[in-house]
Amino acid sequence: MGKVYVCNTFSLSMLSKESMIEVKEMDWKTWVGELQFYISNGIYFINAIGHKATDELFLSLLEGYHFPGCEGKRIQINVKNGDEIYVIQPSFRLEEGRVLNKEEIEKLFKEGRIRFFKVIVRDRKIEIVKDYFKKLGIILGEWITITDEEAEEIIEYLEGRRKWMPNIPLLYCIGQVDYTGYEDKPKLTRIIEERLKELLRWLNY
Repeated sequence: MGKVYVCNTFSLSMLSKESMIEVKEMDWKTWVGELQFYISNGIYFINAIGHKATDELFLSLLEGYHFPGCEGKRIQINVKNGDEIYVIQPSFRLEEGRVLNKEEIEKLFKEGRIRFFKVIVRDRKIEIVKDYFKKLGIILGEWITITDEEAEEIIEYLEGRRKWMPNIPLLYCIGQVDYTGYEDKPKLTRIIEERLKELLRWLNY
């Protein structure tokens, strides 16, 4: 897990070039509850809310789950893969130059016109690899799940940054091949070679 941010806006400029995002809208109690859970377990978010009235509303919703430095600061953030961004914002676009005060923000919240989102940043290539093997498992009638670390090893091998195939169980599922004795220089079957070439094309798309 990466860093956790709280913001009053989200922009694609926060992302790196190879990122994918998962956006989930949440009810405010669930949204706040996750942040309270993090605080209870010693995981402290970075509050990048740059609007004072919104920050005051946010801190009041935390209901005492505060920690030193939890107040909002107008800072620029550059999120990385594995980071989470909790976004609180009005459900409509404000007129240019308009700044909402505390009373207006609280009124919007009571009217249900404040929206709450969770944005999860993921590595594009890793997600492609994991999804590829998940679908391959359906075809083979096998339950294939791999970790982010295993996916990264596969990517390194396909891109020539790793000289040997990762020694992980899913390789047996790909072509029902016994790899015993070939850890350093694997003897790949044609079907595995073709599937790996296909995966490499997906990664470079």
